[in-house]
Amino acid sequence: MKKIAFLLLIIPFFYSCQSKKDRVVSEVYNDKLFESEVVRNIPSGLSPEDSLHFFQQYVENWINEKVILQEAKHVLSLKEQNFDEQIKKYKEKLLIEAYYNKITSDSTQFIISDQEIKHYTKEFKVSEPIQKNVVRVNYIKLSKKSTVGNKIKEILFNDAKRVANKNQLISLCSDSIEYFLDDNQWILLEYLENDFPFSINNKEALLSEHKNIDVSDEQYRYLVVFLDFKTQFTSAETSEELETTKQMLLQQKKVNYINKMKKSLLEKAMKEGSILQ
Repeated sequence: MKKIAFLLLIIPFFYSCQSKKDRVVSEVYNDKLFESEVVRNIPSGLSPEDSLHFFQQYVENWINEKVILQEAKHVLSLKEQNFDEQIKKYKEKLLIEAYYNKITSDSTQFIISDQEIKHYTKEFKVSEPIQKNVVRVNYIKLSKKSTVGNKIKEILFNDAKRVANKNQLISLCSDSIEYFLDDNQWILLEYLENDFPFSINNKEALLSEHKNIDVSDEQYRYLVVFLDFKTQFTSAETSEELETTKQMLLQQKKVNYINKMKKSLLEKAMKEGSILQ
């Protein structure tokens, strides 16, 4: 009760720049959490009530993490606490990924012509119509460590809140890995099953038995709500299939471009004598 009362007192200062002193919200083992840090992380567009909920959840999560961190430091040896090599490798992977994104960010380099799509369709796609399951769906892919996962689920899995609080939901997804919140777009169900760690065996009972899905793998948490489902005959000439083909060819072009750059950089390094074996 004291915590809630304290939070209620500081809520009016959330969006004020007049505060002269940055208040300490919580302290755990001499580690301080300042109000400004929590406020910086509050998604924009939240109501006062939701902001209060986010604030309280953030503080509670911070306290829990600091308590566990203190115990980990106590139990683990200095050698077991050394993650320098892992951090170095992770940073290197992030830098490489950022480099790939930068050199492929100019969309004018990777224009997919109608002729390319037609050629691929003629070469690799069957022309006879086939039966496909399509769905209207909202989904969000989050880090398993996300502090707003449960709040997102609360809104996403409630039809009324999902519609009324769509802007808030989008705001909460700002730190997500991937999200799709278009209520009107039909997509192939098989695409979801290929990319997400679940499979729908009874397709006909999708909306009754599997309407809301909350599932995780080693790294990510997936929140999925199915809005509608139907089976239709489709072919490579439908807009959905054509767009899929276009995106696949676009990705292929980017991969080929990256591989070409990698080869060029390797040859340059070898020519300069920068590679020793």
